[in-house]
Amino acid sequence: MILENINFGSKYNKPVQMTKLVRDLGIKAPRMPDFKEANRVLHERGIEPRRSNGKKIYDLDYTAVDDGTSSGSGSNWND
Repeated sequence: MILENINFGSKYNKPVQMTKLVRDLGIKAPRMPDFKEANRVLHERGIEPRRSNGKKIYDLDYTAVDDGTSSGSGSNWND
């Protein structure tokens, strides 16, 4: 799993659920082992979830991985 995009020491954290985090890190259809591995790495780094409206929320500062599905250059696929 790629977790290099997470800034573990940042003071500018945003709340995120595990599913969104794993999808933003490049796994389109995350499975239970993906969630467990991400949770293990976060736990090793000292990041624990908190509860918000009955959901586990992680406070992290990260940038989502570009999966290449969006054409940011404005070009058409057949150009």
